[in-house]
Amino acid sequence: MLVLANDGLLALGQSYDFDQMVVLPRAATAKLTVTQSLPPRDNGSTPYREEIRDLVANKHKWDLFILALSSLMSVSQDDALSYYQIAGIHGAPFQPYNGVMAYARNVQSGYCMHNSVLFPTWHRPYLSMFETQMYTLANTIAAQFNDDERDEYQKAAADFRIPYWDWSLYAPAGQSHFPDPCSDHLTA
Repeated sequence: MLVLANDGLLALGQSYDFDQMVVLPRAATAKLTVTQSLPPRDNGSTPYREEIRDLVANKHKWDLFILALSSLMSVSQDDALSYYQIAGIHGAPFQPYNGVMAYARNVQSGYCMHNSVLFPTWHRPYLSMFETQMYTLANTIAAQFNDDERDEYQKAAADFRIPYWDWSLYAPAGQSHFPDPCSDHLTA
Protein backbone atom coordinates (compact mmCIF):
# COMPACT_ATOMS: atom_id res chain seq x y z
CA MET A 1 0.00 0.00 0.00
CA LEU A 2 1.37 3.41 -0.97
CA VAL A 3 -0.11 6.64 0.36
CA LEU A 4 1.06 10.19 -0.28
CA ALA A 5 0.10 12.39 2.65
CA ASN A 6 -0.91 16.03 2.20
CA ASP A 7 2.44 17.33 3.47
CA GLY A 8 4.38 15.21 0.97
CA LEU A 9 5.36 12.37 3.29
CA LEU A 10 5.46 8.88 1.87
CA ALA A 11 3.84 6.06 3.82
CA LEU A 12 4.55 2.49 2.77
CA GLY A 13 2.83 -0.75 3.66
CA GLN A 14 4.49 -4.18 3.70
CA SER A 15 5.26 -4.41 -0.02
CA TYR A 16 8.44 -2.79 -1.30
CA ASP A 17 7.89 -4.01 -4.86
CA PHE A 18 8.37 -0.69 -6.63
CA ASP A 19 11.03 1.54 -8.12
CA GLN A 20 11.67 4.19 -5.46
CA MET A 21 13.15 6.60 -7.98
CA VAL A 22 9.79 6.76 -9.75
CA VAL A 23 7.78 7.14 -6.55
CA LEU A 24 10.02 9.82 -5.03
CA PRO A 25 10.32 12.56 -7.65
CA ARG A 26 12.46 14.78 -5.42
CA ALA A 27 15.18 12.11 -5.49
CA ALA A 28 15.41 12.46 -9.25
CA THR A 29 16.61 16.06 -8.91
CA ALA A 30 19.37 15.31 -6.40
CA LYS A 31 22.70 13.64 -7.00
CA LEU A 32 22.81 10.66 -4.64
CA THR A 33 25.46 10.81 -1.94
CA VAL A 34 26.44 7.33 -0.83
CA THR A 35 28.40 6.52 2.29
CA GLN A 36 29.88 3.16 3.20
CA SER A 37 31.99 1.45 5.83
CA LEU A 38 35.58 2.52 6.22
CA PRO A 39 38.17 -0.12 5.34
CA PRO A 40 39.16 -2.67 8.01
CA ARG A 41 42.74 -3.16 9.14
CA ASP A 42 44.97 -5.60 7.24
CA ASN A 43 44.05 -8.33 9.75
CA GLY A 44 40.32 -7.76 9.10
CA SER A 45 39.57 -6.09 12.43
CA THR A 46 37.75 -2.79 12.59
CA PRO A 47 39.56 0.20 14.09
CA TYR A 48 37.61 1.60 17.00
CA ARG A 49 36.69 5.18 17.79
CA GLU A 50 38.81 6.61 20.60
CA GLU A 51 37.74 8.85 23.44
CA ILE A 52 38.91 12.35 22.55
CA ARG A 53 41.42 12.61 25.42
CA ASP A 54 43.05 9.37 24.22
CA LEU A 55 43.16 10.64 20.65
CA VAL A 56 44.89 13.85 21.78
CA ALA A 57 47.56 11.73 23.49
CA ASN A 58 48.52 10.23 20.10
CA LYS A 59 50.38 13.02 18.31
CA HIS A 60 50.00 11.56 14.81
CA LYS A 61 46.28 10.80 15.09
CA TRP A 62 45.52 14.17 16.69
CA ASP A 63 47.54 16.04 14.05
CA LEU A 64 45.64 14.23 11.31
CA PHE A 65 42.28 14.90 12.95
CA ILE A 66 42.93 18.65 13.20
CA LEU A 67 44.44 18.87 9.70
CA ALA A 68 41.60 16.84 8.14
CA LEU A 69 38.97 18.94 9.90
CA SER A 70 40.66 22.15 8.76
CA SER A 71 40.87 20.78 5.22
CA LEU A 72 37.20 19.73 5.23
CA MET A 73 36.20 23.19 6.44
CA SER A 74 38.05 24.77 3.51
CA VAL A 75 36.07 22.83 0.86
CA SER A 76 33.70 25.05 -1.14
CA GLN A 77 30.33 25.49 0.54
CA ASP A 78 28.69 24.52 -2.75
CA ASP A 79 30.17 21.00 -2.55
CA ALA A 80 27.66 18.47 -1.15
CA LEU A 81 30.51 16.83 0.79
CA SER A 82 31.86 20.04 2.35
CA TYR A 83 31.85 20.66 6.09
CA TYR A 84 29.27 23.40 5.53
CA GLN A 85 26.85 21.10 3.69
CA ILE A 86 27.39 18.06 5.94
CA ALA A 87 26.95 20.21 9.07
CA GLY A 88 23.75 21.54 7.48
CA ILE A 89 22.28 18.03 7.53
CA HIS A 90 22.63 18.10 11.32
CA GLY A 91 21.21 21.59 11.69
CA ALA A 92 22.34 25.09 10.69
CA PRO A 93 22.46 26.26 7.95
CA PHE A 94 18.78 25.49 7.42
CA GLN A 95 18.76 24.96 3.68
CA PRO A 96 18.03 22.03 1.35
CA TYR A 97 20.77 19.40 1.24
CA ASN A 98 21.69 18.31 -2.27
CA GLY A 99 18.35 19.52 -3.63
CA VAL A 100 16.21 17.78 -0.98
CA MET A 101 14.15 19.85 1.47
CA ALA A 102 13.97 18.99 5.16
CA TYR A 103 10.75 17.51 6.53
CA ALA A 104 8.04 20.19 6.26
CA ARG A 105 7.60 20.51 10.03
CA ASN A 106 11.38 20.69 10.59
CA VAL A 107 12.28 23.55 8.24
CA GLN A 108 14.02 25.50 11.02
CA SER A 109 15.81 22.50 12.54
CA GLY A 110 17.28 20.83 9.48
CA TYR A 111 17.17 17.09 9.06
CA CYS A 112 18.17 16.36 12.66
CA MET A 113 16.19 13.56 14.32
CA HIS A 114 17.17 14.20 17.94
CA ASN A 115 14.35 13.48 20.39
CA SER A 116 12.91 10.90 18.03
CA VAL A 117 12.83 7.11 17.80
CA LEU A 118 14.46 7.64 14.40
CA PHE A 119 17.62 9.07 15.97
CA PRO A 120 19.84 5.93 15.79
CA THR A 121 18.95 5.18 12.18
CA TRP A 122 19.46 8.82 11.22
CA HIS A 123 22.57 9.69 13.24
CA ARG A 124 24.76 6.70 12.33
CA PRO A 125 24.64 7.30 8.54
CA TYR A 126 25.17 11.02 9.19
CA LEU A 127 28.30 10.32 11.28
CA SER A 128 29.44 7.78 8.70
CA MET A 129 29.28 10.42 5.97
CA PHE A 130 31.28 12.88 8.09
CA GLU A 131 33.79 10.21 9.14
CA THR A 132 34.28 9.01 5.54
CA GLN A 133 35.18 12.52 4.41
CA MET A 134 37.53 12.98 7.35
CA TYR A 135 39.14 9.55 6.72
CA THR A 136 39.73 10.34 3.05
CA LEU A 137 41.32 13.68 3.88
CA ALA A 138 43.44 12.24 6.72
CA ASN A 139 44.88 9.62 4.36
CA THR A 140 45.56 12.20 1.65
CA ILE A 141 47.29 14.47 4.18
CA ALA A 142 49.34 11.59 5.66
CA ALA A 143 50.76 10.81 2.21
CA GLN A 144 52.06 14.38 1.93
CA PHE A 145 54.38 14.26 4.95
CA ASN A 146 58.12 14.09 4.34
CA ASP A 147 59.83 10.69 4.17
CA ASP A 148 60.94 10.47 7.80
CA GLU A 149 57.40 11.09 9.13
CA ARG A 150 55.20 9.68 6.39
CA ASP A 151 55.10 6.05 7.66
CA GLU A 152 53.91 7.05 11.14
CA TYR A 153 51.24 9.36 9.76
CA GLN A 154 50.06 6.75 7.24
CA LYS A 155 49.76 4.16 10.04
CA ALA A 156 47.71 6.64 12.05
CA ALA A 157 45.59 7.47 8.98
CA ALA A 158 44.85 3.79 8.29
CA ASP A 159 43.18 3.56 11.72
CA PHE A 160 41.52 6.97 11.50
CA ARG A 161 38.10 7.31 13.10
CA ILE A 162 36.39 10.36 14.56
CA PRO A 163 36.64 10.51 18.36
CA TYR A 164 33.83 10.51 20.87
CA TRP A 165 33.52 12.26 24.22
CA ASP A 166 32.77 10.00 27.18
CA TRP A 167 30.92 12.46 29.39
CA SER A 168 30.80 9.89 32.23
CA LEU A 169 34.59 9.96 32.78
CA TYR A 170 35.90 12.00 35.66
CA ALA A 171 37.96 14.95 34.50
CA PRO A 172 41.70 14.70 35.12
CA ALA A 173 42.91 16.77 38.08
CA GLY A 174 42.97 20.46 37.27
CA GLN A 175 40.82 20.14 34.13
CA SER A 176 37.19 20.95 33.51
CA HIS A 177 34.72 18.16 32.85
CA PHE A 178 34.48 19.33 29.24
CA PRO A 179 37.70 18.05 27.58
CA ASP A 180 40.35 20.71 26.95
CA PRO A 181 40.67 19.87 23.23
CA CYS A 182 37.01 20.76 22.77
CA SER A 183 37.30 24.15 24.40
CA ASP A 184 40.83 25.28 23.51
CA HIS A 185 41.31 27.53 20.52
CA LEU A 186 43.00 25.33 17.92
CA THR A 187 44.66 26.37 14.70
CA ALA A 188 45.98 24.25 11.89
